[in-house]
Amino acid sequence: MNKISDFLPKGSELNKKTTYTSLEKGTVLRMFVDDTDPPKIKRFIVLGLHENKIALGTLFINSDLNKNINYSTELQSLQYELKSQDNTFLTHDSFVDCSTIQQRENEDVLKKVNEDNSKIIGYLNPDTFEDIRKTVIKSETIRGKHKKRFGLYD
Repeated sequence: MNKISDFLPKGSELNKKTTYTSLEKGTVLRMFVDDTDPPKIKRFIVLGLHENKIALGTLFINSDLNKNINYSTELQSLQYELKSQDNTFLTHDSFVDCSTIQQRENEDVLKKVNEDNSKIIGYLNPDTFEDIRKTVIKSETIRGKHKKRFGLYD
């Protein structure tokens, strides 16, 4: 996938990297994660910042609805469909897994993003993010204290 910077002259003022001090809710990232089996490059969404600011709550974006993992109707209802036509960071329709929140070290994610800004591949529109937030809140597979920890309650 080409980045805008690939088309700019070397040394261009526009080609300089942005330094991020925080990531906003709804930011979509693509980077290597080691909490999958096997570890691999994944797309995921920043759901919220831990109340102590040390960790991020994130949700995986999956290419398909894996019925071996999402075997029940309840788990399947927690897979939020994202249409590629509405989300330029997707090459095909995908699903946000709202059944579990992955906790990532905020400092580690920021370091990786600041080393390579292309790890930020997009942002959810506010209405889509709100729909996903509501889906996570209604999830009975995530404990209330985890939802509260990442600021999901109004």
